Amino acid sequence: MEPIEGDAVSSDVSRILRPFPSEFRLVPVFVDRAPFITAFDTALSKLRSLIADGRAHPDPERRLGRHNVIAFWGMPGTGKTALSTTLEKRFRDGQYSEAGTKQLACRIDFSQPSLLSLEALTIHLRGALSHEAVRWPSFDVAFANYWSKQHASRSLGEFLTVDSKHRQHAGLGNRMQEELVRALGLANAEALTATGQPVHRLVASYVAGNGPISQVPGFREAVLASADEALAPMPILLSWDLAQRHAPGETDVVFFIDALEQVLDPPGGPPSDMEQTVQRLAQVHLQ
Repeated sequence: MEPIEGDAVSSDVSRILRPFPSEFRLVPVFVDRAPFITAFDTALSKLRSLIADGRAHPDPERRLGRHNVIAFWGMPGTGKTALSTTLEKRFRDGQYSEAGTKQLACRIDFSQPSLLSLEALTIHLRGALSHEAVRWPSFDVAFANYWSKQHASRSLGEFLTVDSKHRQHAGLGNRMQEELVRALGLANAEALTATGQPVHRLVASYVAGNGPISQVPGFREAVLASADEALAPMPILLSWDLAQRHAPGETDVVFFIDALEQVLDPPGGPPSDMEQTVQRLAQVHLQ
């Protein structure tokens, strides 16, 4: 018999208990696993030490140890999801915060087939981090450029509204458009449409004119690449945008990755640069 994931078991038990009085209900209880919680505490402490010493840097050429990506893998039903979800909640709730430090967390569950698409993963990252900072200029302009190349006949806003997997991020389309209008120096979204030019051509002209954002590390790489290669630099842009809003030490950024085996050793193989993109998540922290 195949192991059953914990969430599936909970769902089945809840269904069985439904006809019984209210006191007979499934109550989720997380049994602490001290070694794993301690490992997380140690990794977070090490990240803060690297930032304080000036040794943490978003440049991909700096081969430093990274401590802000926590990965979980193994057989189904062993509690990986429960552990990562609990750690993420504790992190978001400020249980690991220091005075004056903000907490920023993103959980990625690669057992969801949709996230094995680089495009879906990139949207998920941006959506998960959007509550911390309204503006992510380099990322938003670069992604709008990508979307124009890859989906010329469909707006991002329409896609996010209709697609059930991304509906929780429906507002991103408008935010990215606003950032694009601001970067290009246009009056409003109507002015963007009135140019009669696809977004990726407008952005290419912006880069050719050495617009301010074009100087951001990774931005030109993302904009000038083909649509198939444009998404890999996105974590670098997230890191730069984050650094513009917070001084070093002000924000802790941690990624929780469930089912990492789906990226490292999946049946059929992942997209060629999926593993590289996951590795670059380690660069999303402050200098």
